[in-house]
Formats: sequence, structure tokens, C-alpha cells
Amino acid sequence: MASDSPHLPFMTTAYRDHLLTMIDHQDEMGMWHQIVDHPESYREFTSTCMTTFAIVRGLRNNWLDRQTFEPFVQRAWESIKCRIGPHGNLVDVCTGTGKQKNRQAYYDRTAILGKDDRGGAMALMVSTELAFAVREGSIELPDAGVPSR
Repeated sequence: MASDSPHLPFMTTAYRDHLLTMIDHQDEMGMWHQIVDHPESYREFTSTCMTTFAIVRGLRNNWLDRQTFEPFVQRAWESIKCRIGPHGNLVDVCTGTGKQKNRQAYYDRTAILGKDDRGGAMALMVSTELAFAVREGSIELPDAGVPSR
């Protein structure tokens, strides 16, 4: 969206409000769940990667307040790293999401434990965004292992 778009203030506000709501649902391990507002559903890898990506992109572009959002990224990143095995196996990736008939159908979906192209793509996406953010100084990650400029 062009920076001179009349819709930019509305979209930026909606984006910020959405992520402020999302951080309320991050659990103590740094994860978001398969059904975001139902902590009894399982901790889900791709939703955590996508939410973290959205926050990091906002930090890189100064759309979000670093003091507010950086701790959520730090917790999420630790959990994301813990769910990627040395041979590319992933923990708790939900199967492709289509609209389900009811809430129970979401609960009943099997979590993927192993290799998954979609989950791997989400991990690469958030990893790359974080690497740029750390390098630019948009965010600080303890032990990030990314050289600064």
C-alpha cells in the first residue's frame, strides 16, 4: 500500500490493534495456540511463526512500539527454536486450515510432528525477518548469532 494512501492510517490502526489483541493470547511458553483464544487447544507452530513475523515486520518499519512488543518476540523466538529439530522435524504444526464446521472440528485436527513444508516455510520466513531486524538494530535477541553491521 502506498504511503500516501488515504487508507494507511486506518490499516495501520487495525494492524496495531490486532497485534495488541494477539499478544494478550501468547502463553507463558511464548506460543500462540491452534485456536488463539482457547488456551486449552495445543500450542501451534505456524500461528506462532506468523504472529511473530507480523510483529517483527512492524518493529522493523516503526509501526509498533519496541518496548511493548519486543518481549513477546523474544519469548516466541525461544519457543520457535525449541520446536525445530536438528533434522528439520517440527513440533505441533496444524494441518492446512480450511473452514471447519464447528469448534470441536478444530480441536480434533491432528498436529503434525515431523517434516512439513508449510511449517518449514513459516520458520524460514520469521527467521529471515528476525535476522534483518537484529542486523538493523530494530530488535534485540539474546544470543541471536546474527552479526551486526
